[in-house]
Amino acid sequence: MRVLHINTTDTGGAGKAVIRLMNGLLKANIDNNLLVLYKYQTEPHVHKYSFNTQSFFKQLQFSLKYRLHQHHQKKALRGKSHNYEVFSFPESVYNILNHPLYKQADIIHLHWVAGFIDYTSFFKHCQKPIVWTLHDLNPFYGGFHYEGDYHHNETEYKLLDTKIKDTKYKALKPIHKLQVVSPSSWMLDIAQNRSFFDRFQHIHIPNGIDLNVYQPMDKQLVRKKLGIPSDKNVLIFLAENITNKRKGFELLSKALKCVDPSTSLAVLVGNHHDTSLDFPHLKFDYVQEEHKLAEIYACADACIVPSLEDNLPNTMLEAMACGVPVVAFDIGGIPDMVVPYKTGLLASEKNHQMLGEKINEILHNTLLRSELAQNARKKALEKFSIEQQTSNYIDIYHQILQAKTFEYHP
Repeated sequence: MRVLHINTTDTGGAGKAVIRLMNGLLKANIDNNLLVLYKYQTEPHVHKYSFNTQSFFKQLQFSLKYRLHQHHQKKALRGKSHNYEVFSFPESVYNILNHPLYKQADIIHLHWVAGFIDYTSFFKHCQKPIVWTLHDLNPFYGGFHYEGDYHHNETEYKLLDTKIKDTKYKALKPIHKLQVVSPSSWMLDIAQNRSFFDRFQHIHIPNGIDLNVYQPMDKQLVRKKLGIPSDKNVLIFLAENITNKRKGFELLSKALKCVDPSTSLAVLVGNHHDTSLDFPHLKFDYVQEEHKLAEIYACADACIVPSLEDNLPNTMLEAMACGVPVVAFDIGGIPDMVVPYKTGLLASEKNHQMLGEKINEILHNTLLRSELAQNARKKALEKFSIEQQTSNYIDIYHQILQAKTFEYHP
């Protein structure tokens, strides 16, 4: 059995989740590779998409096609507000079906594929079984990836968004059996009730994590190693891009006004250019190396996840696996992991005052914090091991191949 994962890039939340799954499958002796459009890491089983560049004519042909494609997209967006995180089109100039890894694969496993797969041609001609893991709402939305972005721009983008959604619907119409995987119960509920996605098979499989890497450590030792004061309450906030509005840094800043700055310290991890915080803090650049990232988590008394919209945040899995309780907003897939007064604390959506109160509660109640930390680690062991995730996917792969659950009707 050969599995080919397809993801636009090997970075970001989806990229990290895919690589973890890929490596978990390799440990289970499943032959699998990841095909990406943008490659930044050195993982040997991650392959950057490339096309035949030997022919000058083909180079020229592709260049013209790419420029025309870019022109059409820019024209469609011209004069419109860009008040959103990401907007993508279902058209692409890349033909994955001609790639050797596609031809060798028995199963195609789609992930975050915006700008990479061309919906119309891919689903029309792909006659291999497809598994699709959802990392945001885009596969069954129009051009937007997040509900908040859609609502902020609904009026201005209505015609374009409807056109994109229609294109996706027509592209997926020939597919009668497709296994859709949602990492959170929140995503599962939305996906299986969305038009043109509701007829597919749906299952809930949480993302997995290496619990031998992300585990509780001696807090004082790792603080000393990283230069973090031992006499402070440490709150960690992590985002690949801290200025991403959806990650809620602005609300965190407001919430920290409720916290005593003389006894507490915020640790910010991520790309933090032009980021300021009126609260005692330390900054770490975004960390790719997992062992080092686990050490940073292990320094914390609590991990703050003030996301406005999220599926199953990696930051939450990582913190809980390290025995760090989470304080977050009650949104998206977060309640899958953060059970109030069991594994963390939840505040009402966008309520920064309540978020600050929950932070104080966890800092001032040593017994509660200790209990939450133990339960967080326990839940990670029970629900979010990479071995459990890998086993669930292997079961799906075998079922698909044995039952031939993929059907194509032109």
